[in-house]
Amino acid sequence: MFFATMDSPKSFMHALLIGTGFDRLMLREASITTFVTFRIEGNWNAEFTGQERPEGFCRWEEVKEEVVSWVRGAKTPRQMKLVFSASDALRQKVAPSSSVLFLNVTFEEGKVKVATGASMASFQLDRSAEYAWDGWTETFLRKLGLHFQSMV
Repeated sequence: MFFATMDSPKSFMHALLIGTGFDRLMLREASITTFVTFRIEGNWNAEFTGQERPEGFCRWEEVKEEVVSWVRGAKTPRQMKLVFSASDALRQKVAPSSSVLFLNVTFEEGKVKVATGASMASFQLDRSAEYAWDGWTETFLRKLGLHFQSMV
């Protein structure tokens, strides 16, 4: 499991809300607290869209603009929790023996924390898939120009 605290919450939020680096990740759920708490269940509604999605969830790019409208303003949100997962294509590339690869983002008390998680398709003593996802996440954050303190 990879766990890190971002050195610059402002830079991370810019990458998340303005940049495009997170756009292809699947959003499983989100909770954002400003003057009220907004919640998103990222389940893809194929009946509404007329399109199937193998992962069953929306991409971050599809809801990001709405989230930005909730957090825009003079005050920072009190709390944000976002649960992302890898697309099926990314999961197959990074850790094919897994069933789900999670990337959890929490913003609270002015700090941004990121943690990974992996669910395996079957019981395994081998942790190489989890380590591969951790490595991918660390590289991903560095490619976005984000600096962090890793706590493994």
